Amino acid sequence: MAVSPQKKVQKPHRFLASTCPGYVITPSAPDIDISHQGATVAPEPDINIIDATDDGVLLQCEVRGAAPKPRVEWQDRDGNKLPAEDPQVSERGDRYHITLQTTVTKTGCCRCVVTQEETNRRTHAEIYVAIIVKMSIWTKILGAVVPAVVLGVAGAAFLLR
Repeated sequence: MAVSPQKKVQKPHRFLASTCPGYVITPSAPDIDISHQGATVAPEPDINIIDATDDGVLLQCEVRGAAPKPRVEWQDRDGNKLPAEDPQVSERGDRYHITLQTTVTKTGCCRCVVTQEETNRRTHAEIYVAIIVKMSIWTKILGAVVPAVVLGVAGAAFLLR
């Protein structure tokens, strides 16, 4: 799997990316012998970080040279399908190049899953994205002052009873 930031982004959101620790994928069906079906290529997808915006982190999954045409989708750690843009598909001979993008808004593991249903083949790449929201000085002050006031009022009420 290739994970490579394509831009350094100084926006309200910062992010960290790495592989997901202890992440296991189980195929929906066992691999079968396909020697009689001709050549099959199920390349591992590449994940790239395209951008970080106020809306989240834009991830891109690329599958190059797959045959037969696979289904490509983004999933969360639990295997739930994530919303994504329409895939961009190009055909070169009998091989397919597919690009699929999604915007991640929450910290967690994401995986790009490539499934060739005709041959029961599945491969994936994964990435862990930690979204860190920068706080303004006022947010930090309010985050410290409000709990202190609440605790002060609760303490005073306790002492005055």
